[in-house]
Amino acid sequence: MRCFRTVLRFRPVLRATALIDRPCLFRSCDKTTILCSITCSLFSSKWKTGDPIAVSQLGTFTSALLSSIHPALTTFRLSHPQEHTRLGDGTVISASIGASLWTGTIRLAQANHARHAQMEALIGIMDQPGATFLCHDPRNLGPASDPSGVILGSWTATIHSVAGNMRALRLTGLPSGYDLSAGDMLGFQYGANPVRYTLHRIGVGGTASSGGLTPLLELVPNLRPGAAPGITVSLVRPACKARLRPEPSFGSRRQAISRGASFEFIQTLR
Repeated sequence: MRCFRTVLRFRPVLRATALIDRPCLFRSCDKTTILCSITCSLFSSKWKTGDPIAVSQLGTFTSALLSSIHPALTTFRLSHPQEHTRLGDGTVISASIGASLWTGTIRLAQANHARHAQMEALIGIMDQPGATFLCHDPRNLGPASDPSGVILGSWTATIHSVAGNMRALRLTGLPSGYDLSAGDMLGFQYGANPVRYTLHRIGVGGTASSGGLTPLLELVPNLRPGAAPGITVSLVRPACKARLRPEPSFGSRRQAISRGASFEFIQTLR
């Protein structure tokens, strides 16, 4: 059996890439190079409600993210809490019973005990009462037509107008012909004390005009009060603020490795 030592290169706001290119110290194995990216970017963490503190400000805990997360074991979806009532004539009536929030599951890759313990320490930080962090869908780093944001470059997208039904908006400040399609994500911040982070998926897209203005883009979930013209919009790695659900799993230990650690998260609007 082969196992490898994982080395991470840290970029701003902890956008981490794992370069696996060194044999594990526990047993001899061939040198192999595998490039993989962290599936959930844990940009920041904090202890109290309000604006999150960048992980880079957590001192020694920045080195805790020393193990990659297996992409196949990550989920990121929108949860719509609903109540359904079926009438005698077969009519089904549905009603919303809460805000639509992003939720998901992250499972850590197996690692040697020391490295796994460092990841457990980071989970322990995020598991503190009131702690939050920022994360995004690892499948949607940018628009389908511009995954890395190269075309967008230094252009800054802002909200031009918001539909009266709060289900759509128009963006301005984009390159001519910039395409936003169904499935792309966008996010922005609004409010103060605390700053709120909102994340939306485009349901009906459009292409920017020669003046950089898009048609109405229909979004899910619906826009919330606070969305207003002039707000800067993120199209590359847009993130929501989230917190861990209770009782994360810290996995189990077998011989030279630990495995099975996982946690669930849910978006918070505060």
